[in-house]
Amino acid sequence: SISSSSTCCNRGWIAPASSREISSSSSTSFDSESTAEPRLLASGSSGPERQEAKFPFLSANVLRWNGSLLAEPYVIKEFDGFKVAVLGLTTPDTVNLELPQNLQDLTFADEVAAARRFVPELKRKADIVIALTHLGIFDDDSSGSRRLAKEVPELDLIVDGHSHTRLDKPLYVGNVPIVQAWQWGLLLGEGVA
Repeated sequence: SISSSSTCCNRGWIAPASSREISSSSSTSFDSESTAEPRLLASGSSGPERQEAKFPFLSANVLRWNGSLLAEPYVIKEFDGFKVAVLGLTTPDTVNLELPQNLQDLTFADEVAAARRFVPELKRKADIVIALTHLGIFDDDSSGSRRLAKEVPELDLIVDGHSHTRLDKPLYVGNVPIVQAWQWGLLLGEGVA
C-alpha cells in the first residue's frame, strides 16, 4: 500500500500503518514539538525513528540548506511483468502551516517543477508513474493536485492527501486520475485502470 500521510498519524490515502510500503511526507510531518520527524524523513537517516519505519518516506521537493533532498524522491516497485514508479511530493504551503523551528534549514520547492524534473526519467524506467502527494484538492486547477495533473499530464495517477477530501471515485484533470480517501485512515482508496 502507499500512503499520503503524516509520519506519526494515519492520515490521507492509507492502509493500516502496519501494511504500508511507501509514504509521502506531509505538512504534518513537521508539526511536532520534537525535531525527530524531519530526521525520520531524512534520506540516509539510520536513527531509531527511521529504523522503526519499515517503508520509505518520499519527497522530491523538500530540500536541505545545501540543496540536497531531505528524503528519497521516488521508488520503483517491480511487479509481475511491469514496473511502477512512485514519486513523492509535499505541499510547499508547509512553511505557512507548521512550526518554524521544525523547518529551519529546509526549503519546499515547487511541486510541479520537481515533478517535471523527475517524471521524464521515471517514464523511461517504469511502465506506470504515480505521484504520491500531500498537496490537496481545491476548487480550481491553480493549486494542489489539480495543478499538478494539469501541468504534468504524463502522470498516470495521483494519490493525494492534505485536504481530507472524500472522493468515492477518481477525479480527472485531463487524462490524469486523482484519488484521495478522506482522512486519518478511515477509508481505503483504490486507483483502478
